[in-house]
Amino acid sequence: MRLIRSIAYVALLLIVFGHAQPAWPSTTDPGSTAGSGSSDPKPPPTHCTVLAVQKHAQYREAKSKPWKRINVGDRIPLSGEIRVGLRSSVVLQLGNIQKTVDRLSMFAVDRAFLYRDPLSR
Repeated sequence: MRLIRSIAYVALLLIVFGHAQPAWPSTTDPGSTAGSGSSDPKPPPTHCTVLAVQKHAQYREAKSKPWKRINVGDRIPLSGEIRVGLRSSVVLQLGNIQKTVDRLSMFAVDRAFLYRDPLSR
């Protein structure tokens, strides 16, 4: 009985998570339709773009780099970090995904697009 439950659980997980599509086409996927008519697949994005900033927010490109104020139009590498001040917000765009992060928080940019965060919309 326990074996049947385990198999059913694994099958359910494969059904639910097995059909998830990435936000951008994979460069290793031969069936990728990333380029329109070109033979080279489009590489995944390496930077996100800042669409809006409200009040105080800063970013740094690496842990060893100093913090800089975020401005609209800045391109922040996915390896960077962002910190958002009290009653502040930042709207980021990566490919076709937009993410709004508000309230007091500090996070790695790549993690903001990978996980559902209760502080973001």
